Amino acid sequence: MTAKKIFAIMAIFAAMASAVAQTNGFVYFRIIIDNKAPKYNVFGANTSTIKEINESIKFFANWSDFSLDYWIFEWDITGVEENITQESFITSWSNLTKTIDNSSWEGMIVSFKFYAKDEHNNWNATDAGQFIVVKKLPVPEELSQSDDTPQNGTPVNLSSYWTDNFEVAYVYLQTNETGVWTNNGSPVCINDVAGWANFTYDTTGQLGDRWWRVVGYDVGGSPNDNASPIMKFTII
Repeated sequence: MTAKKIFAIMAIFAAMASAVAQTNGFVYFRIIIDNKAPKYNVFGANTSTIKEINESIKFFANWSDFSLDYWIFEWDITGVEENITQESFITSWSNLTKTIDNSSWEGMIVSFKFYAKDEHNNWNATDAGQFIVVKKLPVPEELSQSDDTPQNGTPVNLSSYWTDNFEVAYVYLQTNETGVWTNNGSPVCINDVAGWANFTYDTTGQLGDRWWRVVGYDVGGSPNDNASPIMKFTII
């Protein structure tokens, strides 16, 4: 045994002897059993609505406990709670900022909560909060045609410009030669918050009026399509 250890043991006995002398032969010990879970007094988010893609939202909760250990943040987008992050407490706050960058979340109602654990394995959770990812239909901002009265055999270029708060997925050209709107050809994929969808209409072997429109689709839940105003050109 080293001299330092001997000295430390002697110091402990000396302290105990002093305590016994000062308390008429009795030494009192106080044992604290921590069976109380952390409590939160502030909880929420800085917004309740996400209006467009790549918008950020900050979540926060403030806790009280004399031995906070770590916190967990979870949210539910698909019907199952998903553990997003786990971090040690530095202060009494649990803070997290997330960017909503998934276009498939458009139209979702997302619930979220924090969990907190102290160093004695006591747990608590906040109530569930919610935010809404706003759904908007794609919007045709511009429509144009290269010729109002094309001659038979002259192709007509049909153009449309679309916007959406999350994503315009694709656009179909629809025509109405028989009284029923039908897709004319393959769709144009945009896969962005804005973009052009351009089509070419073949007038070969045709005469008379032709009505057309374009229908844009996003990737959100139903309904997810929107039709443009109807346009017309006359083949001569």
